[in-house]
Amino acid sequence: MIGLREQNIMTALDRLRETIDFVSPQKKFFTAYWGENERNISKSLGVFKYPGIKGARVQDLDAGPVAYPLNFFFQGENHDRQAEAFFSACLENGLWEITHPVFDALTLQLSSVSQLASGTNEINISRFKTEWIDPTPIGEIVSVQEASERLLIQAELANESSAGQFERFVSLENASVRSSVVTGSRSLLDSIRSAMSALYELNAQINAYINSVQRAIDNALNEVVLKPLALARQFQQLIQLPIQATDNIESKLSATSDLIESIFELTPNTPFPESRNTASLIDLAVTASLNAAAQSVINADLTTRREALDAANLISNLFTDNVDRLDEIQKTFEGQIAARQYFSQSESFQDITLSVLLAIDLAIRTSFDLKIEKKIILERPRAPIMIALEEYGGPGDNDANIDFFITSNKLAGDEIFLLPSGKEVVVYV
Repeated sequence: MIGLREQNIMTALDRLRETIDFVSPQKKFFTAYWGENERNISKSLGVFKYPGIKGARVQDLDAGPVAYPLNFFFQGENHDRQAEAFFSACLENGLWEITHPVFDALTLQLSSVSQLASGTNEINISRFKTEWIDPTPIGEIVSVQEASERLLIQAELANESSAGQFERFVSLENASVRSSVVTGSRSLLDSIRSAMSALYELNAQINAYINSVQRAIDNALNEVVLKPLALARQFQQLIQLPIQATDNIESKLSATSDLIESIFELTPNTPFPESRNTASLIDLAVTASLNAAAQSVINADLTTRREALDAANLISNLFTDNVDRLDEIQKTFEGQIAARQYFSQSESFQDITLSVLLAIDLAIRTSFDLKIEKKIILERPRAPIMIALEEYGGPGDNDANIDFFITSNKLAGDEIFLLPSGKEVVVYV
């Protein structure tokens, strides 16, 4: 047994290599020295907790792409030329073939690259920090347009199941309970106006349409007979239409996140039927907001891979965090008979989960054709305008490249005029 263990160890050591090989999308070959790195996977789980029942039901929603942060260096008399050639190759679009010392042959998508400048502290060495993801597709490869169409179809299915759930679970058994729907709806209207108005005011046509939806909701709440399904669909329109007013995904997701926060301010703290109606309204509105966040990727004005991946992460976090918050509302109704309890997203969870997963997939697919980050650590004080002119090939129309450099690096004050030595800046290539 000991001999077998030693044989296995020696076999592993024999396979271990000092170097890591890269083949760029345009078939340029590079060999660098490698020390160590990690790889990681994030799993998405749906955890269902039911009052009065120990434990939880867990649904495995599959894993995200495997991430590979790789650190390596070129060494030798020509290390600077190798580094410059590698950095230039990072501008190529497409997948890289990598022969890893531990993980063997990999096909990865470059996400970001940083070359570390260290002056004379290290002789004949050029160090790099890079981030990669494994883009292995699930099922057949589809275009960005096809992925967008699939997301739109799934988003509508999520709206249908959520609206149907609201219709079945909201109670109108007496005047007091019915009044809770009206009161909660008016509070929800105020929250939507406050959080989303900055978006729909950007587009006069959408603004006019949203105003008509708001009037329709006001009229419905004044009717003698409430129609929960129609009310649910109107709220979904009111929440999701504003994201069409702009292509800026940061504005869309920020407004959606703010709306969700204001919706949870309506959370009830009593187990009465009126509170169950309020919980159902919150469920409807949060699910509609998550669906809006998912659809925000469609036709978004994404310019860099980092923006696309950040959007995917934000949508994923919005979903996970706020599904958990909906689950917390269930605890208020523990001890009630089943007909009086509230169960979060009991009929819509699967559909909204698929919407979010398709949105993340779309963001990643979109990222493949976008610019990558180039991080620079300044070796001497430099003016932002000179860096922008050098890296972007000119000032651009109306100094657009200079403005973009200042904005993307969030420069303010004296840094707009002069950046200090050692400052890290980002350009997109």
